[in-house]
Amino acid sequence: ETVTTGNSSILARDGKTIVATDDISTVQINKKAIDGTGAEVTLDSSDESQVAKFTLKGKDLTGVLVNGEAITEENKTSYTFTSNSTNIEGLKDGQYTLVEETAPDGFTVVSDFEFSIVDGKAVAGTASTTGDSYVDENGNIIITDKISTVKIDKKAIDGTGAEVELDSADEKQQATFTIKGEKLEGVKVNGKAITAEDIKNNSYTFTGNSTEFEGLKDGSYTLVEETAPDGFTVVSDF
Repeated sequence: ETVTTGNSSILARDGKTIVATDDISTVQINKKAIDGTGAEVTLDSSDESQVAKFTLKGKDLTGVLVNGEAITEENKTSYTFTSNSTNIEGLKDGQYTLVEETAPDGFTVVSDFEFSIVDGKAVAGTASTTGDSYVDENGNIIITDKISTVKIDKKAIDGTGAEVELDSADEKQQATFTIKGEKLEGVKVNGKAITAEDIKNNSYTFTGNSTEFEGLKDGSYTLVEETAPDGFTVVSDF
């Protein structure tokens, strides 16, 4: 005879032997990234800069398996790992916090995401997030990072300090800028991806009074206004 309750099975053999078998709780954490249009961006997990870093916090993580590796330290309450797709086995019923310490380069982090394990299944809690995080219908935790966005708006003022409206349809009233940095390839400028051929001496030049950058990676950059709208003076380096 077999009696099943939830994910447990009790087998009675010859009325003497009882074997209880429980399926180990399994939680899958999947990392996603989206660009400014909401389209998913493929992350290259073989590139360390495109892999997220997480810390899992809970009352007792000892014995839990993270991608097959056991947490062996006694009374362990936090564990840090690096992965875009993580399989966690053996979480006991209780409350947990998942902290994204570092997002893939060029994306913003989803900070804290709380969840509970109830009867071996993940249940979503609260999140402090700049992206999106949820538990799907299969009990997997899905974390989505938004691409980093920086916007540059050009303004002009007259001698009284009043703002002058610039006509972006008139080339003479548009500013020309150069952005300098070591990680410009793949960054989008007003929707156009910068290619290796576009970059000269770690620099990319563009024209526009309102410009949006998507996917600028961590690092230092210099913005140089090469040419101001006709009749105005340039702001040199920023």
